[in-house]
Amino acid sequence: MFKFLSWNGKNLRFFSFFSIIFLIFYKMSAKSKTSQSRFELKYRDCRKIQCKNRELDESCILKCISINCYNKIYVDYILEFGELNYDKKSELEGCFNKNLL
Repeated sequence: MFKFLSWNGKNLRFFSFFSIIFLIFYKMSAKSKTSQSRFELKYRDCRKIQCKNRELDESCILKCISINCYNKIYVDYILEFGELNYDKKSELEGCFNKNLL
């Protein structure tokens, strides 16, 4: 009746292969979402707690997140008060996430 549902060797290997591929991609996406949310949580905590009186001072917030990553990325670049550099912030986020592993 339903021959395509029979679990012969070929169908079982096919199902197993795609199940493993699905799990790998699922784990990879879950890991990146988790590390991204950790960065955002750290960013909000730093902004609200340690840099509470200097919320517009992006360098205070970024130093609070990771002073080591900040020193690596912003070594030749000084942020002016209120300045946002999304490329550098993205680099800092990558460094922060890499150091979580």
